[in-house]
Amino acid sequence: MNPVMTVKLQTYAVGDTVRVSSAAPKDYRGRTGIVTEVGPNDAEYRIEFEDGDRPTTGYLAAAWLMR
Repeated sequence: MNPVMTVKLQTYAVGDTVRVSSAAPKDYRGRTGIVTEVGPNDAEYRIEFEDGDRPTTGYLAAAWLMR
């Protein structure tokens, strides 16, 4: 019998500052932004970036984010 591994994803709230990991799409990797919306899908967040680079926002999976 194979054990089932579960991964507990970090949850975030509107206003939290997050950093995007290297697992994310290349346009977002290493950037810091602010959570502006929870959802629309489970474990997904809209992040706004103020670093002047484009894209300025993105909907990113919780697995790609860290505090």
